[in-house]
Amino acid sequence: MSKGKDHLAERRAELERRLAALTPEQRAKLGDARPAVAARGIEPRAKDVAVPMSFAQELLWLLEQANPGMHGYNVPRTARLRGALDVAALER
Repeated sequence: MSKGKDHLAERRAELERRLAALTPEQRAKLGDARPAVAARGIEPRAKDVAVPMSFAQELLWLLEQANPGMHGYNVPRTARLRGALDVAALER
């Protein structure tokens, strides 16, 4: 088994152990943690069915409509920051 699969198996075993340790009241509050889809897997969609765009895709489409050919939204930038790090400000 690969390292990634080992890690996933360990995580799954830990989750199963924790779920088994729940009281009936806790389990009732949690509800059905395993939807029916998980039991049968993800079903492939038909090739002729349109898939809706994500919010990010819609935003990129809108930007392209407003400024055709502009790619400024996709230009990576870097900045060097100097000085003390204000951790509290980052956590806000």
